[in-house]
Amino acid sequence: MRNICPVLLLLIVLVSGSDAVVDKPALRDSLQSDTAAGGQDGASPFGAATSFMMGNTLLEQGDLAGAVPYLAQAYHMDPDELEIAETYRDVLIELDYPDEALAISRRLLRSSGLSYDVNEVHVLLLVGLERYDDALAHLAGFQTQFPDSTRLHLLEGEILLRASRFEEARKKYISLRRMFPEKWERLTLTLLEISALIDDPDRQEALWADAYSERPDSSALRLGYIRFLVNHARDARALEIAIGEDGALSQDISPLGVSWTTLVAGLISDAGRSEVALEFLEDRRRETDLDADSALLAARLRIRSGDLEAALEVLSEGVADWPEDPALHLLLGEVYAETGRYDLSETHLRESLALDETETGAYFSLISLLSRKHPADLDPRSDAPATRAVIAEIRNLAERAESRLDAGDYSGYMMLGATMMGIGDPASAAEKYEIAAGRRCSTCRSSTRNWDGIRTCWMSSNSCWTNIPRIRWLSTRWGIPWRTGAWNWTGPVR
Repeated sequence: MRNICPVLLLLIVLVSGSDAVVDKPALRDSLQSDTAAGGQDGASPFGAATSFMMGNTLLEQGDLAGAVPYLAQAYHMDPDELEIAETYRDVLIELDYPDEALAISRRLLRSSGLSYDVNEVHVLLLVGLERYDDALAHLAGFQTQFPDSTRLHLLEGEILLRASRFEEARKKYISLRRMFPEKWERLTLTLLEISALIDDPDRQEALWADAYSERPDSSALRLGYIRFLVNHARDARALEIAIGEDGALSQDISPLGVSWTTLVAGLISDAGRSEVALEFLEDRRRETDLDADSALLAARLRIRSGDLEAALEVLSEGVADWPEDPALHLLLGEVYAETGRYDLSETHLRESLALDETETGAYFSLISLLSRKHPADLDPRSDAPATRAVIAEIRNLAERAESRLDAGDYSGYMMLGATMMGIGDPASAAEKYEIAAGRRCSTCRSSTRNWDGIRTCWMSSNSCWTNIPRIRWLSTRWGIPWRTGAWNWTGPVR
């Protein structure tokens, strides 16, 4: 076994899985040896390089737990090899063994103490273990080697925040704002977040006002200031910021993709003050033309209050002003359906689909309308031409909607299942429900297995695999990327 060709061993791993070469012990048992000490204790069927190659092969297949015995073996045989040690450490972080990873990190510090990456990961590990004082102490020594590192200064502020040392964090961010004027906006927003944790609302508003007056052209500050004012029921000032001090309607687009007028009205509505939001929109509507988004919001607020006729009036005017807006046609069609005006509803729903074929909601709204408009024509046992025509159209709409659904769209596949039941096709309905539950592949319709919560087919063509994220990142918690990069494996994992 010692003299077996490494390439042959690699092929055995690929074809038969890792158990064909080494009996994988329980993961915790594989970590029981002195991780930090390294060494070459115990017999090994192959060397460190081959063990590391096999561990990397399993990593590329997404089998992190299976890779651990090989990486552990490679590390204990050659603990001073930087790539082996860093890879083993990163996998232990991903598998949530921070203490074991920290032991390796300490050894890396002894052998590669001047490495920026090694020191930074060590600090992040200490933060993940909530050993904030140790993290700050190590960071202080680390910063003497890299005094000009912007990231290390920012990291110190982030650690102070995590440690709930807010006054120290505030002082740090004030100094950072002086040190890095090009990051003024980001650092100011962080200072305002700190203020929200320790200051009263009046003090917070004063800070927001000072920041906004210094950078009135900052969309992020403007948005944050408006959110603060709305959340503290200071609507009048929020409206001033939204529409401008002189009362002129701002036509600028906010960071959320809608006008500031629509944005502030939506925030007020979300805060539970729909009447105030509607009054604001009506005032603006009398003074100047609303945009399409504002018309949609005004209509939705009318619908929420139960005044469907007023909503129809707003939407009808909106469609007249913006006839190419599919969302206006869609909502108008849905309101017409609720009021029993099915012909008008069908006209606008079809117009919405003609303007935007990617909106799945329009397909389902039209399916619902046809079911309500032609209830007598949904009996699958009937051979009447009208019945066949209605069922065929509903099926066609359902197929077009499904072609635009994401693989994990639970509610979409549940609605498709209900649609198939409604037209008397229980077999198709059962298939849609199975897809919604993750028991069937939406691409090839074969049975599936779950891997880390991702619904995917392991048994079919690569077309199913193209919809799967091929990359995993180590330590979402601490922001450490997987060193091996993208996962490019394109076949089934055994």
